[in-house]
Amino acid sequence: MLTNIFPSEELGSLARANSRDYDAKTVSVTGAETLLADGWEKLKTNSKSVRLKRQKKHGPLLEDRVWTLLYRMKFKYLSGKGGAQLRVNATEDSPSSQLDIVAIDDEVAIAIECKSSEQFAKRPQFQQELGKHTLIRERFTNAARKVFEPQNRRLIVLALFTSNVILTEND
Repeated sequence: MLTNIFPSEELGSLARANSRDYDAKTVSVTGAETLLADGWEKLKTNSKSVRLKRQKKHGPLLEDRVWTLLYRMKFKYLSGKGGAQLRVNATEDSPSSQLDIVAIDDEVAIAIECKSSEQFAKRPQFQQELGKHTLIRERFTNAARKVFEPQNRRLIVLALFTSNVILTEND
């Protein structure tokens, strides 16, 4: 069972937020002081509120860039904020796998994991991460077919996006 998947036309505000390289929020003037100490900066000051912004961290920025690409490609269904959950069973207490991004349309269903590093570096655990991602293929295929019934056979794609990751020959 796939959860946290929405029709893309309902995700306009998320698309605007994901397309920026910073997070923004509006808070009261009194609440702004603690956020300014945490690294936020003033964008605009109003009479009773302050608009703040902060650069996104490297990992969430990569996920947002990939999600925005799929949104602009006009996929019918996309995962919401925080990715999607792939549950083993339909029950709430069923074990689940977190997928960074899921995009589904009539012809293809894509499950994407994003791996990044602040600085260029090798990922010693990359092989295990890749292996874990490939283990979800059958569950993802069944969930995509069950929840989003296709007219034709849908192509299933598992993808891994990396940024600042040095891959070895074995990887």
